[in-house]
Amino acid sequence: MSADEPSGGSDGDRAWVNFLSGLAHDLRAPLGVLTEAVSELTAGPEPTDDQRLVAALATKGLGRLNRLADRITLVARLEAGTLDLAQSPLELTALTRQAVEEAAAIDGRREVSVSFQLPSAPVRFTGDEKRLGRAISEGASNAFRHARRNVTVIVTVEPGEARVVVEDDGRGVAEDKRASLFQRFVPHKGRSGTGIGLSLAHDLIQRQGGRIELVAGSSTTRFLVTLPMAKPAS
Repeated sequence: MSADEPSGGSDGDRAWVNFLSGLAHDLRAPLGVLTEAVSELTAGPEPTDDQRLVAALATKGLGRLNRLADRITLVARLEAGTLDLAQSPLELTALTRQAVEEAAAIDGRREVSVSFQLPSAPVRFTGDEKRLGRAISEGASNAFRHARRNVTVIVTVEPGEARVVVEDDGRGVAEDKRASLFQRFVPHKGRSGTGIGLSLAHDLIQRQGGRIELVAGSSTTRFLVTLPMAKPAS
């Protein structure tokens, strides 16, 4: 069932949505306990360097698992047709930087650097700040996982629209894999992940009147997000 279909559907669709919702719930319970345990490890007396390293690794791993639980919850709501998006003013430049930094905290690697090319003037957009940030973060996470050395993030303003580009210098996407890149649960050989993140980015951006597309080169992967600009107040 697509994200645009109404809730209901066949018994198989409902069973699938219920399974996803239950899976997300079952993941969150132990994750809460583990997160609290890691917090306790770093509280109290000054931790040793080894303890800091272990805590940092554990925090990063927990961040990935929490994000997986969030992804599954979003997929369940999209499949059920129950995801409502807010419509409020937001500033795209700051949102993009924050989303990329959140992705770097989970999927960043020491050998990979990120650079920003951002406009100096605010870029106004009307949409769901949380969901749009999540969509951009998913694209950035994909870039951090596959980059060799560099991830580049660019925000530009064109007549009537804003564009966000996330590019990595990895090995690109094979031509025969590009058509299914934004399809749910379609893993690709040589590319890590569950096949959820980019499909979520696609659906969340599309729901806000925008689009995401792959601009693939021989040695780079570039995701281009295009969003309609907010109309000036009369």
